[in-house]
Amino acid sequence: MLNTLRWIIGHAAMMPFTFSYFALSVLLGRRKALSLVGKALSNVSVMSLGTIIPEMHNNDSFSDFKSRIIRNFSSYKLLYDVEIQSESNEFAEFKVLNCPFTSAFKNFGTPELCRFACAGDFIIAKRNRSRWKFSRTHSHGTDGICCNHTYFSLDCKREESVDGKIERPEEKERY
Repeated sequence: MLNTLRWIIGHAAMMPFTFSYFALSVLLGRRKALSLVGKALSNVSVMSLGTIIPEMHNNDSFSDFKSRIIRNFSSYKLLYDVEIQSESNEFAEFKVLNCPFTSAFKNFGTPELCRFACAGDFIIAKRNRSRWKFSRTHSHGTDGICCNHTYFSLDCKREESVDGKIERPEEKERY
């Protein structure tokens, strides 16, 4: 039942992007269609991730941010199968075991759109690089293993943390 609900939500949400990509590919070519649809998809991804990744205001501590993001990720547990891998005062690491949205793109035969759905994480990280750091070494959209998100305080000295460098979705996914 839960998997069916995830399937319906993922396919319903991603169908307009897939349809647009196929239609624009015929009219403009695959490369231009991928660029246009990918940009729109990344923008929608950022908007939807705004419900999970909280704003960190100047007077907020990383601890406050971490508490809110743990609460927010937990509220999406049924949709994404989210687990807290580890946490400390300086970081919170999540493992997402299911993504109905990238699964839908793969089922529709458009896995090339996955990276744009996943790019929202990095766009938000870039906007917040003066407040926290972000790292992701796996994603359902690229290697399909899982999606591991780690949020670090700026003071964190953990080796995996990255100091806000943002790359394009087609490049390595570590920011």
